[in-house]
Amino acid sequence: MIRIVSVFCAILQIYNNVNCQDTSWHFRSGIQCSKLLVHTPKFGIKPHGIGSSIDLAISKSVNPKKYPYNSDQIYAGVLVKYFDLGQPSNVLGDAYGLVLFYDFKHRLSPLTTGWFLIGSGLSYNQRIYHFQNNPQQNAISTHLNNMTTFEWRVSIPLKQSFNIYSGIALCHISNGAFKSPNLGLNYINILLGVQSGSIPRSRPVRPQITNGKMWMFACQYGLAWTEHKVPGGPKFKIDILDLQAGRFYCPIRIMKAGLEAEYHSLSAYFAERSETKPDIQSARSVSYRLHVFGAHEWIFGPTTLETRLGYQFLQNTILAGIPLYVKLLFQYHYRIPYLQGVTGNVGIALKAHYGNAEYISVSAGIRYRKIKS
Repeated sequence: MIRIVSVFCAILQIYNNVNCQDTSWHFRSGIQCSKLLVHTPKFGIKPHGIGSSIDLAISKSVNPKKYPYNSDQIYAGVLVKYFDLGQPSNVLGDAYGLVLFYDFKHRLSPLTTGWFLIGSGLSYNQRIYHFQNNPQQNAISTHLNNMTTFEWRVSIPLKQSFNIYSGIALCHISNGAFKSPNLGLNYINILLGVQSGSIPRSRPVRPQITNGKMWMFACQYGLAWTEHKVPGGPKFKIDILDLQAGRFYCPIRIMKAGLEAEYHSLSAYFAERSETKPDIQSARSVSYRLHVFGAHEWIFGPTTLETRLGYQFLQNTILAGIPLYVKLLFQYHYRIPYLQGVTGNVGIALKAHYGNAEYISVSAGIRYRKIKS
């Protein structure tokens, strides 16, 4: 903690000597006090005390000339994090994160600005599960993991182009059940830091669709691999297919609903080997999961960020788990030649239930946009 405070003070001095006139760029750094949340009774770690971290981030407003609807409300950037995961340190150790993020800015008052950050990337965890050397660490079993973070901040100016901020954050670290054990680490954090950038003089005007109602229809296929319960056991494939429809309520935001089907090879394997079902065809019949979901999507040029809330309503499946889930999806979209209104996409997604990651998937799909007068 002393090292973190020392580095933070040095960065604060640098900020005090630099007057950033280009408000399209933001530089920020902050310290966090963190509390590890015990989200399941299966947790082998007995945490005590608090953890701490230091963040360094750089971001730039989405180009208003290329994407005029985004204006200066949204920043895209990269964040570097050093994380002391707390006590017991011989079980948890440290983590180093590299996160890509979107930061949403909104003026709250003439002197205050609100920020909401969503980011996901990679973390390197120093201490992981080992059946002899670290058996208590049943939350993380791989050095390389996903780090996903959500932040809510409020900033106030101290001088021209120089602000101080405070807020709260949630941070999740796991490998998406690619290797067991993987209960995951969930932290709630208190933030304090400094950043460059000025307070917006006026509220940005939300653009409206004036030429009719714009709708979208999409189909996506995804793949994931998970390791269930047994450390070092086999990887089981998950096939994912979803159909969705949505309406643009402004040119960069969509409200969507759809159906999502999954086939879990683990369920078929378990049903056949445990003789729950007499043959492989019967075993496969209880390996499908069907979900209904609602979602919201932000569009940033060729990239999109989607948050999804879903519920599994097909109940005759084996090893189905908790029916309610959330999913975070990042996608890149590209035009398909000679097909007007049709785009392709590739992406990556994290699915979780109450803080426990079920899988990390990769996907590809197509989308069709239509304007109805």
